[in-house]
Amino acid sequence: MHSTYQITGPALINTLVGIAHTVNKPRFLRDVLAIKKERGDEDCAYFELNARYYANRLNSTVEGAHYTASRAPSMKRFAGMLEEFL
Repeated sequence: MHSTYQITGPALINTLVGIAHTVNKPRFLRDVLAIKKERGDEDCAYFELNARYYANRLNSTVEGAHYTASRAPSMKRFAGMLEEFL
């Protein structure tokens, strides 16, 4: 077997854990809003209002929205809300 195809047990486990971690994370703001509504969070209206500031609204990615929100002083609270889902 070629050396590049050899995977040790711990390396395989670390790879699978990394994949599982990214699969369970929401990708879009609409997914985050659905999770927040399902949990019964009281700040869903604030979240939806802030999501409207983005060109794609609730179809924006969590990473992109967090990047933008973290750089604007007025959006720090929204950025904090998104950090839970990164």
